[in-house]
Amino acid sequence: MIASSFGALAEFEMFKFLQISPCQLWRQRTPWFFLQSGQFRLPTVLGLLLSADLSNCKLMSFPDGVFKVLSSVSENIRVITLADNEMKAISSKFFLTFTQLRELDLHGNILTKLPDCLEEMKHLTSIDLANNNFSAFPEKLTQISTLERINLEGNSISEIPLARLAAMPALKWLNVTSNPLDANTQSALTSPHKFEILAQRAS
Repeated sequence: MIASSFGALAEFEMFKFLQISPCQLWRQRTPWFFLQSGQFRLPTVLGLLLSADLSNCKLMSFPDGVFKVLSSVSENIRVITLADNEMKAISSKFFLTFTQLRELDLHGNILTKLPDCLEEMKHLTSIDLANNNFSAFPEKLTQISTLERINLEGNSISEIPLARLAAMPALKWLNVTSNPLDANTQSALTSPHKFEILAQRAS
């Protein structure tokens, strides 16, 4: 468990970024350091934590140990990266815990859907779902009024709900390149839109 695998953290004023890779944890703006084996002690300085990176850790789900470590500061965290793992699903608990997220990076997993409670993310501005296994556009995204950027490159999506996307007040950018878009969707992409769309055009 992550909660028992790392040594104690010292308290640093500039601690703002947590990265958990197979063997490292370091802090932003100050010299990085390795944690030795021992008991993990949650320092009061984690109250300043803004970002957590658990990319490339071969995770199949969000670790319970990290939920426990970050539970007291979850509302402070603005950015989480879970890229290049082996996650088939992401739980409702994740979205109900990290309610203040602005950016979420889930690219390079094997996700096929998102939980219904995703629409409760009232502050999310960017989500990266590239190179997953979505066969349908996750329409819950269209209910997040703050969302500005959606990356769905490299999935298996054939249709895009352009009318619902057009109704999103903050949307600025959508990437659906390397998806098998059907002829109707390809045709609709030729019309002007209020947000930028990256997509392969029919030849």
